[in-house]
Amino acid sequence: MEFLDIAEKIIPGYSLLSLDERLTFQVSATGQNFITLIKKIKKDISHLQHSLNLFNLLFSSIEKEKEQLADTIKKQIELYKAKAKKDKAFQLIKDKCDFLLLAEDFPKLNRVEETRRQQIINQVYSQAYLHHKIDLKKRLEEARGEFSKVSNWQNQAKIKELEKQYKDAQQTWLTNFDNDLELTELRNNLNLGEIKENLFYLIKYFHLLNYRINTASSQTELEKLLAAINLSNKTPEEINKLEKEQLSSLIYYCMDQISIHDLQFINLKQFNQDQANLIADAILQAFNNHTELSIHELLQQYHQKIKHYIEKQLLLINDPWTQEDKTDSTSSLNSLSYLLSHPIVNQANEFLRRLSDAHAFIQATGFATQNESSFLAIFDFYNYNRAANQVAEAKSILTNLFSPFLPLYTEYKEIALYEKSIFWKLYRTVMPVIIAVSFIVLVASLLSPLGLPELAFAAVFIPALFIGIALATKYVQVKDKVYNGLREAYYGGAYEIPEFQINERMLASFGNYDKAKLARDYYIEAIKTCIELDKFYQSDKEKGILTTEQLEAQKDNAAQLNLLYLEWYDIHSNNELSYTAAPDIIFKRLRNESKKEYQALKETFNQELTKINEAVDRAVNDLEKTLDPKITKNPKKETLKQMSPTLEIHYTPKLFKPRCLTHQQKAQKYVDLAEQLSQPKII
Repeated sequence: MEFLDIAEKIIPGYSLLSLDERLTFQVSATGQNFITLIKKIKKDISHLQHSLNLFNLLFSSIEKEKEQLADTIKKQIELYKAKAKKDKAFQLIKDKCDFLLLAEDFPKLNRVEETRRQQIINQVYSQAYLHHKIDLKKRLEEARGEFSKVSNWQNQAKIKELEKQYKDAQQTWLTNFDNDLELTELRNNLNLGEIKENLFYLIKYFHLLNYRINTASSQTELEKLLAAINLSNKTPEEINKLEKEQLSSLIYYCMDQISIHDLQFINLKQFNQDQANLIADAILQAFNNHTELSIHELLQQYHQKIKHYIEKQLLLINDPWTQEDKTDSTSSLNSLSYLLSHPIVNQANEFLRRLSDAHAFIQATGFATQNESSFLAIFDFYNYNRAANQVAEAKSILTNLFSPFLPLYTEYKEIALYEKSIFWKLYRTVMPVIIAVSFIVLVASLLSPLGLPELAFAAVFIPALFIGIALATKYVQVKDKVYNGLREAYYGGAYEIPEFQINERMLASFGNYDKAKLARDYYIEAIKTCIELDKFYQSDKEKGILTTEQLEAQKDNAAQLNLLYLEWYDIHSNNELSYTAAPDIIFKRLRNESKKEYQALKETFNQELTKINEAVDRAVNDLEKTLDPKITKNPKKETLKQMSPTLEIHYTPKLFKPRCLTHQQKAQKYVDLAEQLSQPKII
């Protein structure tokens, strides 16, 4: 047997001592006796082995000699222990060996302070466990020796039974240790030390735990985590929860700061929170399983997810427009906005307008054929259509010539269509005529003393008539301006007049005041937008700096404004149209506007997709630089002052806002308004 093997028989656990500890013990008096005893035992064993020869094997009882030697050695060891029992050096080395035997099975005990180790060893259950362990190890060694000679199931079952007893003994000691009130403080310090050791090991997986989040913070993230753990029950589940929360919070902070600078155009708070939780889970899983961790691979997965998420969010509209148009032809004929906007009606109107203009012009000039035959009248229609372009040109010239009198025409049009009071209808009809006639009479009165011939007087009548009509037109303009100004001042604004107020018809149409107000607010806002846009176009048009696209946009805007006015009239005042159709008008408009904006959204998104992806690439690259900082070999000044490093957020600020966001917001606004109105029927 070797020296340490024999030493283990005398002092179990002696081989676990360090070389310095063994040498220190061996120079003592008890240690010298210890070495002498080992040498004697080794010599006796060697003598027995050398005395074995063929004669002894055949005619002597070898087993008897072995038993005698074993008894002798046992007595020598017991005698040595009895003499050395009170020796300080022996007791010290024995206590160290006992503790090492415990720490061999329970490694966390190695963190116990030297001064507290004796307290653990002296516990009754510790001594009982050590004696049981020494006995079990001896029996296991013998059983394994027998199994190596004869491999049978009985020996194998015996080994398994002894191993089970060994594990049960370990569990019993742990239970006693955890329930020992005398060692509560020691146990808490031991657990805290174990937690700290694990956390410092966790830093190897995620360096940022050793950083301060900013210069104002006096604690590192690891110190914050330790403080939270100290306030907890320190159970494994709770510690794991706190670790995840701290990691997730730190990762989310980095993501959020970078998103604010690199991806200003979209809200990623909830997405980043979810991804931070996933990355924290991956870090802890790698840490607990002792596997390698690649921040780069985790961020590549994040990269793909954020690209998909941004694309989905930019194109996401809660689209309720699933039903096709359903037009009630009977009620729609009374809707001015429907007739104005319907393409088939517009085509028919255009054809009839061209024929009517041609017919009226030719009749007025006296060149119309007077065919009585209905068959020959077909040629009249053919000729009317053939001359339509020339007629349109002539009409355009005449219209431009008489355009100064347009306010007067508009006045009589409004009187005919919208004026309901007989008194005001007569008054408004007669007053312009009186002004024009009065001017003509005034001119005639001034010329009558001159005694001009009737032919000259007739020649003067024509310009006097035009000037009189111009004065009547000016009267209408001034009258409208004064009237509207006083009216708006009285009611408090252009959109506070009765024509823009919620009335009984709207309340019946929408069901309640709130929905009616939503419809009113929408139309007022849309009309204001068109008016402001028209002012912009008109201003640039006067300067002559409109492009072809802007000229077309001006025409479209004017048509849009007219249609808005007609839709509002249908909703608010068109008594010829059923009030139940009023909500359908605004719902149809919201649907069309939403679809138009969504189409524009998709087009602009496809145009800007490259720039969006570039912004995402920059953000993920900045995030990787932040989460996985390169640790320099040369410490910074703050490190030399024993200050923890401060977290450095890498970001690339760039004022990029996709144009598609504007279309998305508009489309979503129309959808939200439609949902608030909650009108299921669509025309």
